Amino acid sequence: MVSLVLISQNSREEQILKMAFEQQGIKVLVSKPTYHNYITIVQFAPDLILMEIPHISTEQMDFSSRVRKYKKTRTIPVIGYGNKISDMLKRGIYNQGVTMYIERPLKFNNLIVLFGRLLKNVNKTIEAKVQITDKERDLELIMNSDAPASQKIEAMIRHVSALLAFPFTIAKVLQITQDDKSGAGHLAHAIVTDPAMSTHLLKVANSVFFASSNRRINSIQDSIVRIGFMETKKIIMSMTVMKLFDSKNKNLGFDRIDFWYHSLAVGLIAERIGRMMGDLNLEEVFLAGLIHDLGIIILDEYFPSVFSKVLELNAQNGALFSETMLGMLKVTHNDLIANLFPSWKIPQNITDAVTLQENADQFNEALDTQGKKIAVCVAIANIVAKSLHIGKECDEFIKPLPDWLLKSAHIPYGIQSDFIDHIIHNVEVFRSFLGLEKREYTAQTGVEKSEPLKIAIANTAGNALVSPAIYFTIEKIPFEFIDAEKEMSDYHGKYNLILAIIDSDTNINIIETLGKIILPSKSGDELSTEIKYAPVIVIGPSNFDSSKLPQNFTFINNRYDLRMLDLKLEEILNP
Repeated sequence: MVSLVLISQNSREEQILKMAFEQQGIKVLVSKPTYHNYITIVQFAPDLILMEIPHISTEQMDFSSRVRKYKKTRTIPVIGYGNKISDMLKRGIYNQGVTMYIERPLKFNNLIVLFGRLLKNVNKTIEAKVQITDKERDLELIMNSDAPASQKIEAMIRHVSALLAFPFTIAKVLQITQDDKSGAGHLAHAIVTDPAMSTHLLKVANSVFFASSNRRINSIQDSIVRIGFMETKKIIMSMTVMKLFDSKNKNLGFDRIDFWYHSLAVGLIAERIGRMMGDLNLEEVFLAGLIHDLGIIILDEYFPSVFSKVLELNAQNGALFSETMLGMLKVTHNDLIANLFPSWKIPQNITDAVTLQENADQFNEALDTQGKKIAVCVAIANIVAKSLHIGKECDEFIKPLPDWLLKSAHIPYGIQSDFIDHIIHNVEVFRSFLGLEKREYTAQTGVEKSEPLKIAIANTAGNALVSPAIYFTIEKIPFEFIDAEKEMSDYHGKYNLILAIIDSDTNINIIETLGKIILPSKSGDELSTEIKYAPVIVIGPSNFDSSKLPQNFTFINNRYDLRMLDLKLEEILNP
């Protein structure tokens, strides 16, 4: 599918172009040339951008230069169009990142030919559009803002239940897990009923990861012994869940391979946290993490038109996907799961964990059920996986977790580097087991480091889990934690940027003091007498009055999309 972002100031022209392009089978996303809507470009990674350039075009030029600046978007052609302009103005537009400029009147056939030429560079062609059938009654009901939420869920369940059943193999694995007397023989008996699974497990057992001896494994039971009882169960559950859906993408902005990477990472991280927490069934913890967002891929598979609209709006808002879905449809993918899992006989602990994990910070320390304890493991794992950029789902949205929640999981000092190394290693091992194509663990855009860079983090809120620190670790950006109450002169000349993590009780004077740390000197600075201070980004709660901050400070709400932090860093460090 060819995708295009259309940016126009003329609503009638916009509608005509959108309709004409869609008749050619081109997926069109309408956007604006704003800083915030750059997230749409990052999320959807369109093949082309067609942008009207008016007489006064400051926003358009900022937008095109931003597209050209970042690693993940710089190769997207930006086609400008508008009234006739001089060659000098054209050169200025091209210097700001516009690939080419087309003067009105626009000739549609010429545009299609131009698009075809540009798309050859990425081995794509414009194909005829598949005829769209009338929407089913269920889809109309789901999109109807006045319809009751209960009716929407019933429609979803009716549609999904008729087409999808949860795998028997996973139910059997969980049943074996509950029985202390079960061993490799019982697990082997459950696996041999699935020939494809049996073949795959034999292949894993004889892979370079386990074939330390020359003896070739030919039985499932021997495979389980060689791989390990626990590891085999994780492989079987992962493969079985992933087999429910093919890897073909159905919606722009949602990559199924990236989704499974993220889901696998959450499962592995949750299991490790569950092991430290103790008194939990680790297979249940792993499975809960693996399927914590299964409702999202069900939406993509069975309700793609609904999913597409929520995904577009969420990218524009830079918000948590479930909050956008709730505001738009009155239901979330977790509401679907809460009603679907019982019909699949999924254990209540797992159902509770999946449906409650987004609100685990609201348990008020009352972890009185196994489901809530597992939900805590999954909630922490979800934020850590996002911060590590292992795959992605529908957003990169994170929020602070209260310290009591980290303490309950027996990680009161947050996530350490050895924990991160262990997770990355395990994800890579399981990637090989499951046959997932290799992907990079990196930010959506990535900070360009034109000069040596070092960041100071002043954690004045005392948060145990500091997501930016995890982000800097995976991006290999040097950073240090500093004490905001120490003498600032101790930090002069060491840092290019200060990141302050605050809460509602943080003293404004302490925050202001952080703005007095002198930047490292550069070549040529000795010729200037001006003192230059390191820029400061403040991450704090929404009720903090950011108007109190000095003008050269940048404020970010502590519930935010990590890509926004990435953009702010790039903007400040490379203005």
